[in-house]
Amino acid sequence: ALPMMLMMGMNDLISRMDILMVGNMMGPEQTGIYSVASRFAELSLFGLNTANAVLVPFIAEYHHKGQKDRLQKILTVSAWLIFAVTITIMLGLAVMGPFVLGFFGPGFSHAYVPMLVLLTGQAVNALTGPIGALIVLTGHQLRAIEILIFKAILNFGGNILLIPLSGINGAAIAAACTIGFSNLLLFFYVFKLLDLNPSIFPFRTGWKTQMETV
Repeated sequence: ALPMMLMMGMNDLISRMDILMVGNMMGPEQTGIYSVASRFAELSLFGLNTANAVLVPFIAEYHHKGQKDRLQKILTVSAWLIFAVTITIMLGLAVMGPFVLGFFGPGFSHAYVPMLVLLTGQAVNALTGPIGALIVLTGHQLRAIEILIFKAILNFGGNILLIPLSGINGAAIAAACTIGFSNLLLFFYVFKLLDLNPSIFPFRTGWKTQMETV
């Protein structure tokens, strides 16, 4: 319970670090614009968040019973559903973004570019599947905490470097790179430690089981 509580707190802090740093370094006006871009980009996580809520009991049950094949099948199906929902939302935001942002005021048109940048990071987040739930529910919480600490350091350093250079676009680049890289790292650990593929990409699983039987 303690590692999970720590993970949730750290993740909330990291997910808002870029907004806090824009506010500290650029003032309230740019913070408001960037916050809108961030909120719109988070809409692309609807499919992933829904899948996480549905999959948690199945992950826990199938892992506890050692039913890896059933777990992999449900992960594959959910990965394609997440992909379909995520791509639909991203395309909608890319096309309708300028129009929708216009409702917030003329200055908020500047949120469009950072929104697109943030969407690339959130796309990696969604397309790597429910890796956070897999790591936690299979007993690898400490590994996830290590990656979260690395994510926090990378995000902070990226913002310190890029915000003075590119403003809110720099903050978006730092956040997107942090989200993308940390999720790819978590995906690598899920694939290596659990021999599961929660994404749509055709990486071959079952190698660990075959090695154990040789």
